[in-house]
Amino acid sequence: MDVDMEVTVPSVNASERTDVMDTEDIPDCRVNYFQKTVGSEANSNLASNAIGFGKDFVPVKSLKKKELEAVLEEYQDKFGGGYPLPIITTDRLQGKPTASTVNPSTHLHELHAFEGDPQPWNICYEYDGENWSCDVSTIDVIKDCHMKPKAEMDFRVDSLHFDDILLSLLNRKGSGFLTAKDMRALSLVSKDHRTLVDTCKELRSVDFSPLRECRGTAYMDQTKICEERVKYASACLLHFIGHPGMLTRYCGLEYTGGRRDIDGTLADIKEHIDPVDYKDIERILREGCPGKMDRRFKREDKMKYLRKGNCPSVENNKEKVMKTMNKEDKNSHLIPVSQIFCRFSPYIQHVPQTMNTKKEDDIRLCWNGSKMYDPDDTPMNMGVDDEDEPEITFGTTLMNFMTQLYNQRISYPSDEIWLATADIKACFRFPKIHPDVTGGAFSFVFPFMEYLFISTAMVFGFILSANCWEPFRRAIETMTKVYFSRLSKDSTLYKEYLDMISFDKVPKDAKFTKAVPCSINKGCLDENGNQRHIGGLIYVDDDLLCAPWFLMNLLLVSTLHAIFTLCGKPNLAVRQCPLALDKWKELVVGHKSVFLGVLFNARKLTVAITRDYILTQYMVY
Repeated sequence: MDVDMEVTVPSVNASERTDVMDTEDIPDCRVNYFQKTVGSEANSNLASNAIGFGKDFVPVKSLKKKELEAVLEEYQDKFGGGYPLPIITTDRLQGKPTASTVNPSTHLHELHAFEGDPQPWNICYEYDGENWSCDVSTIDVIKDCHMKPKAEMDFRVDSLHFDDILLSLLNRKGSGFLTAKDMRALSLVSKDHRTLVDTCKELRSVDFSPLRECRGTAYMDQTKICEERVKYASACLLHFIGHPGMLTRYCGLEYTGGRRDIDGTLADIKEHIDPVDYKDIERILREGCPGKMDRRFKREDKMKYLRKGNCPSVENNKEKVMKTMNKEDKNSHLIPVSQIFCRFSPYIQHVPQTMNTKKEDDIRLCWNGSKMYDPDDTPMNMGVDDEDEPEITFGTTLMNFMTQLYNQRISYPSDEIWLATADIKACFRFPKIHPDVTGGAFSFVFPFMEYLFISTAMVFGFILSANCWEPFRRAIETMTKVYFSRLSKDSTLYKEYLDMISFDKVPKDAKFTKAVPCSINKGCLDENGNQRHIGGLIYVDDDLLCAPWFLMNLLLVSTLHAIFTLCGKPNLAVRQCPLALDKWKELVVGHKSVFLGVLFNARKLTVAITRDYILTQYMVY
């Protein structure tokens, strides 16, 4: 049973602690003796003014410069063999503060295998007699990430409870506040407190720098969430006192869009798209989304949502939930950590999850930001500031597509018109969430998995998810027309993608329904009889395409180029392809196609509702 109570923590003299390690007990290994923190004041003074090996300490102040250099060289020779960089620093000779030694298990120069990746900062590794641990500056992490803190982006508990400060006391920096007796007393408060104490004891000596290693293509074959990475992420979250934004920034790379060519994308689209959309795209790429979220939540509300859990559909589909979460994790859309952090972090909330089960073969996990258990609840989708968010306009896509098809038939009464579609992969996940609201507003727990999931990419179910994607959707439509005008019909660009799909044969004796021009619909040719630029029309993530058969290749190439310009060029070594290749490979380009549950026939100019669509909408199986 969880009990809320006040726990008095007595002041502790370091000399009374039984869990500190005396300097003389330090084993022969690569320890930063200058930075080493020990329990007693006398030993602290000794450690700050001495270097040595094992028990043989030599006071630094008693050594001349040449003697000191000789000692350092001896240390390097004895312990530094096999490492690419020296494990000692010469800054100490000039009296400057040093970073520290290199972690014995990690070569920092190997952490980033791709050109343009952010390089690791100075990480201080310390040894406590049994384990190595790393110390990372919050300022360095913020400087390294392009998503900086903003005054209007903050999410935290409204008032601090005792539980909200425990991570500060239990992480490595705060471990000196509690004696072993205090830790035992804290463990007796509740089962969760016991789990927290045990977890923090284990994690505070964990080196979490592998989080910044590139996984390469190994992520593609991931079948379950890696426990080792969960441990690293949990240790990092503990290091930053439960702040999920700092964990996200530390991980960087795909979690923050750090590998995206933001400058190149913006340069390509600036002169062509609507200035308002350009401004929104720049903000989302550089800062994340939503535009504003400065909210406070009540701790009792978080505890209530944790007790209530997720919707029954989640509990009834555990296998599919685990499969979905593995997919989200391997694509860097979220960061799994130990679920105990949800209760004890003042920056983290739990949002219930539900399953959309309308299609048996496409069951989707949804972030249920509108769930209310009591009339006075304030769910995440309530009170959201959407004043400056992009406008949603995709509702006219289907009508615009039918109009485009009709006008093409006016201009090409005797030519086959082909239909095609391109599905943009995980479009709602493309906009990254601003780090300072990732864990608070967009985190959730699955008790049967024992993980807390911190979403770093926009979730399916948030009231502003569609808004955050809209400027990219409109930009892809516009840039498709731009590239259609620039590229040649004989272009071999993306030939490997065109080879994946099938094309119908062009008939010689097909009959076509006539389309009559009018004052509104005059065809798709200009006054000189030249083809106007053709573009796709996107309904959320489905890019609907139609063109005369001899222009379809050009339209497909232009569409791919626009998608890859806005969403990133394919690079399977670091991320999934922005084009849904599974659906792309099944594409058959011809005069008939199903779009949004509607069957189009370009020869007859007819539309029909499919049986599958009817069954899906009315849940008839």
